[in-house]
Amino acid sequence: MSMQNKKAAVSNQSTLNKSDNMRKKAGRRWVMLGVLSLGVAFNYLDRSTLSIALPYIMKDIHMTPAVTGVILSGFFWSYVIFQLPAGYIGDKIGPRLTQGFASIIWGLSTALNALSRGFFSFFGLRFVLGAAESPLYTSGSKAIKEWFPKKERSFASGTFNNASKLGGTVATPLLAVLITTIGWRLSFAVVGGIAAIWGFIWLKYYKTPRQYNSITEEELNLIESDQEEVKEDVSKELPKYAVAKLFKQKTMWCMMVGFFSINFVSYFFFTWFPTYMINTYHLKLLTFGFIGILPGIAAMIGGWIGGIACDQLYRRGYSTTISRKVPLIVGLLLSCVIGLAAISHNIWFTVTVLCIANGAATGAGSVVWTLPADVAPNSNMIGTIGGVQNAAANISGIVCPILIGVLLGISNSYTLPFIISGIVALVGAFAYLIMPKLEPMKLH
Repeated sequence: MSMQNKKAAVSNQSTLNKSDNMRKKAGRRWVMLGVLSLGVAFNYLDRSTLSIALPYIMKDIHMTPAVTGVILSGFFWSYVIFQLPAGYIGDKIGPRLTQGFASIIWGLSTALNALSRGFFSFFGLRFVLGAAESPLYTSGSKAIKEWFPKKERSFASGTFNNASKLGGTVATPLLAVLITTIGWRLSFAVVGGIAAIWGFIWLKYYKTPRQYNSITEEELNLIESDQEEVKEDVSKELPKYAVAKLFKQKTMWCMMVGFFSINFVSYFFFTWFPTYMINTYHLKLLTFGFIGILPGIAAMIGGWIGGIACDQLYRRGYSTTISRKVPLIVGLLLSCVIGLAAISHNIWFTVTVLCIANGAATGAGSVVWTLPADVAPNSNMIGTIGGVQNAAANISGIVCPILIGVLLGISNSYTLPFIISGIVALVGAFAYLIMPKLEPMKLH
């Protein structure tokens, strides 16, 4: 080999080594985020199955709108009840065991819907599903805290939150095809089995950054670069009844009301949206599958914008408080347009309005899960604060489907539910506006 060829070979090898090092340096935390996000996508695929199959189930089992609303709320009763225990357990045993076993249980409970015959079996399995999925966001938030520096956390949280929209978006056409091909019962079995398999993968794969032998020192230093403030505070003893003291904090109440409002708008899309579109505009399920995907795509775009906007504001020197509040308030104000669907008689105007509302709500939601780490007195309270926030927020999942079902049974119209949703979004924007400075809460 000539000297020139040797130099070229050495240069090429050096370039490959640098490329490999850069991949390793940037790779581990993003791979972990990808695996976590995949689990959230499967989670929302499972959640969406009932609402997509609902027009078929209501015909087969002859359920009234009011009864259907109660079944749709079954998930959220247990989801709310188990938020605090789930947050506490997640803080104690960590994201690996919490997420892994929860996913296996929620997958099995989804699959068993294939055997449901009426109200009690549907409601009972939705209740189990809600309990199993309750740790998802609190332990996911803790995993992001373990794997990402503060300056990247909003983007990571936005990606994590966006994965739920990906699951819901993919679910619409996928389940439409699946249900029309193999029926709604077998469709439950298929999507439930996928979630259970992910649970086993998570149990095998997840580790903290320092437990990974293959992680580079550069990436480890980057991850830990701005977590010193939490490390210094971990040793501080919390007062007795720390959880009870959270409810005396204005910040906590603003977080709860704001997130309730975001979810109130979002949960329309995960409960009554398919039935509304199919019955109001007389669509076939397959046709809806490809129109109904649009609000989900808007939600994914909105989620990315919300997370990126928050990170960019923070990187440009704005305070944590400003960088979080701006996407939250703007997102909820834009979500108010859902009220315009009440006066629409045109399918494309309706879809446009609902796309804006869902995208804006998701943009706000992408920031929500950065707040527990911002205000926790120490890292051992992140999951608990997230659990309190999420429990309050998901009361909307009980109220929204039941309210729509009752109003639909009385008036056979979605007008009032849309108007109420717009008002709730406005209240949420106000809650975030008056939220105090984001700093560790003083519980002593």
